[in-house]
Amino acid sequence: MKYALLDGKKIIAKPGLMGHCPSCGSELIPRCGNIKIHHWAHKSAKMCDNWWENETQWHRDWKNLFPNEWQEVVQIADDGEKHIADVKTTEGWVVEFQHSYLKHEERESRNKFYNPKFIWIVDGGRRKRDIKQFLKILDIQNIVRYQEIELFTNDNLLNRNTLIEEWGFSKGLVFFDFGKYEKLQDLWLLVTHSDLKTYLVPIAKEQVVQYLLEGNFEKLNQVILSLEKILIGDNRDRKTRYTVHLDYARMRKIQRIKGRNRL
Repeated sequence: MKYALLDGKKIIAKPGLMGHCPSCGSELIPRCGNIKIHHWAHKSAKMCDNWWENETQWHRDWKNLFPNEWQEVVQIADDGEKHIADVKTTEGWVVEFQHSYLKHEERESRNKFYNPKFIWIVDGGRRKRDIKQFLKILDIQNIVRYQEIELFTNDNLLNRNTLIEEWGFSKGLVFFDFGKYEKLQDLWLLVTHSDLKTYLVPIAKEQVVQYLLEGNFEKLNQVILSLEKILIGDNRDRKTRYTVHLDYARMRKIQRIKGRNRL
């Protein structure tokens, strides 16, 4: 955990400090070694939130984009179930940063617990094969073009990429983050239509973060919902071009991928 509580205030892990867990209230000890990022740990080996995973620098870099008070917010359901959200905005959007593999059952449990305002940011660079498969998809894609947006699609994407197969049909919004990897520096929104049709929408990372920070993410979400309705409702040829007016969604136009064929 990044934060412990001391006298009701959030504190980061430093040698010699003591704090308490914001969820269960038990005592936490600082872990400040030279290998893992500095963090708080329960004295007992068992973490009180079974959804929690060991944080990487990738997690921490994402969290640091948001105010401290939005980070590691305890969520309590009506039945008393309790979990710590990575980030929760003042508008009620919960953002989870997922690095490790997640079983389908646990993913669906989190979707149910945090819905309807729930966003997944998935580390797409964890496995090198995912990056290779993703780039291969973009080389053979069909492009559905909006005014300033390109949507990449192809038949059977669920069978072409392990990452897409794992996260297809998820509730909540799913964005893949490949970090600063060349050609994949945007976030990639996954829109699953059916087993035979999946869309990937590149959206600038800075734009998504800005919408969340400014309390305007619902505007972007409405654009995405409209986008999904059009895509899911389409029964025409897959090479049909669409035009959608997006006044308030300034999304970065992805660089051309060398060697691809335009529609």
